[in-house]
Formats: sequence, structure tokens, C-alpha cells
Amino acid sequence: MNNEVPQDPLAPGEEILWTGRPYGGFYLDPRSIFPAMFGIFFLFAALFVIGRMLTDPNPMPVDGFVFLIFWLVGVGSISTYFIFGRFWLDAYRRRRISYTLTNQRIIIRSGLIVPKKTVLDLASINNLSWESDLHGRGHVVLAPRSDAIAAWFHPGFNPWFLGLGIPAFELVDEPQRLFELVRTARTQLLGRTEPAA
Repeated sequence: MNNEVPQDPLAPGEEILWTGRPYGGFYLDPRSIFPAMFGIFFLFAALFVIGRMLTDPNPMPVDGFVFLIFWLVGVGSISTYFIFGRFWLDAYRRRRISYTLTNQRIIIRSGLIVPKKTVLDLASINNLSWESDLHGRGHVVLAPRSDAIAAWFHPGFNPWFLGLGIPAFELVDEPQRLFELVRTARTQLLGRTEPAA
């Protein structure tokens, strides 16, 4: 994997303070419990139907059998994705993300299939928080936490349960240090742009 972070042309007076990528491997966090339980429920439902079908003494009509096979393949695929596949897809998604922090903006390059670039003006970030796991990796969240909760239920939110759903530096090493770096850069930027009282 290429660890170099692509760079955009910088504005006059703009300088890069930090570049990085999220952790790219398999990652299990508490938010993974609900989708996994959902997948396990549907897997057991599919196994229950198969067991009933195999032990039923009455033969099933052909059209019912064909429908049942399609249903089982669909339920089995969904279950497999939520139990195992989403972890692989999430790791793949994170390997395609890169971050650049400058003294004026934050650039997040991402995109599961189609490349996407999100640019945030440092001055527009009003809520900044960080969280860490036992391994020293964590998130620096660039939006209110209420936006994250709303994103889970928003119709446009990613139905594959990938990512936080809001702008953030996901699974970076030393999130507290990065949090302080963003906060300091924002304070300095606002100090330069705000008119003197």
C-alpha cells in the first residue's frame, strides 16, 4: 500500500501541519455489536427455515422451493456481510482514506469506489472532540456528536454501517496530540482573521 498522502496546491500563507492515514487493518469496536447481532439473527432464521424444510414430511411445491432458495441466498448473503464482510469492507475503505491538516483547512480524501474529497475550513469547526481505545488509536471528531447520532437514522446515511457518518480523523494514532494540533491551528487562524476589538 502506498502510504504517501496526496497533496493539493496550497494557498498563499498556507502550510501543512500534519498528514496521515487511519489504521488500515481489521478493527472491532462497540459500534460493531449491533450489525453483527443483526447478521447472527438472520443467519439463525435461515438455518431454522432450512431445518424445517429438511424435516417436513410433505414435499414442497417447485415454485415454493425456488422462492425459498432465493430467499435463503439473500438472507445468507446479508448475514455473512454483517457478521464478517463489513469488517473487510471497512478495512478496505479506511485504506483509501488520507488526511491533510494545514494551518487553514482540513482535507479528507476518501471514497469506497469513487474518489471523494472533503475540505473543511478550520474556522468553521465549532465542535471538536477526541476519543481513544486501549491501543492509543482513536477518532478526532470534527462535528457535534448529535450529528453522529442523527447520521445513524438519516435516510441518506450509508446503510452498510461503515465509518462514523460525520467528518472525523478516524482511527488515527495519538488522537489527543492531533486534537491539540487542530485546536491550536484553529485558535491561531481565528486570532488572525478576527478583527481587533
